[in-house]
Amino acid sequence: MPPVPERRHWIGLLQLALGIGLISVLIVRMDNRQDVLTALSTITQRWYTAAAAILCFLGCLLTAAFRRNVFEHFAFFRRLEEKTELGAMLSQIYRAFHGCLTHPGLLTRTLLLSLINHLFFIVAAFLLGAGLQIQTIAPDDTPHIAPIRRIAELGTYLTVFPVINGIATIPATPGGLGTRDAATKFLLGVPEFGVQPSRAVTLSLLLYVITLFWSLVVGIVYAIGIIYPATPPSCGSTITNETLQNIRERSS
Repeated sequence: MPPVPERRHWIGLLQLALGIGLISVLIVRMDNRQDVLTALSTITQRWYTAAAAILCFLGCLLTAAFRRNVFEHFAFFRRLEEKTELGAMLSQIYRAFHGCLTHPGLLTRTLLLSLINHLFFIVAAFLLGAGLQIQTIAPDDTPHIAPIRRIAELGTYLTVFPVINGIATIPATPGGLGTRDAATKFLLGVPEFGVQPSRAVTLSLLLYVITLFWSLVVGIVYAIGIIYPATPPSCGSTITNETLQNIRERSS
């Protein structure tokens, strides 16, 4: 059985691919600032058709390209992996995609976890926005019922922040710092939402700080695991090399 790739390798690749796809659609659809909502609406309306077509295309492409692990079956790729750093990096990326095909259950679980992660992130952005008194729905657009207004506000975040997250995945700055802020300021600042630039940037920076904090916590836990690795439980007496050699001599 081929080794299961680390999830962090191909979660990032998947997010980057989705982000580039969303940005490409926006670039095609946006001729000026007022077309932002039209582009987002088009994405929402045509999402299922586009997703089905993309999945079918990627399924055929990945099946043809990653049906066999070329780094195990071809000497050229083995030498490339062993002798060059680029080959080792390409090997990790390739094995990640190869693992997707050989472990479909792992891919499904990872997609679900990624979706849940994005939903928690959007809910956190919504709560921070409420704390900053950010309103994306005009008072006259919804009935004066607090729960309905909150649901409408959450719908705005569910529409805008996936695009912002997609833009932030572009490896232009560390952690998307700057690109995420500019995207938040741009998308929330359209006339239909009318969020002040200072509050939009503050919201983006607070989300960045929260992400850094939890990354630091996870990093500390990971470092502790490396410094003090867990010892496996004892499973009875162990067989030393000397004992194994004695057994071989007696059997011969």
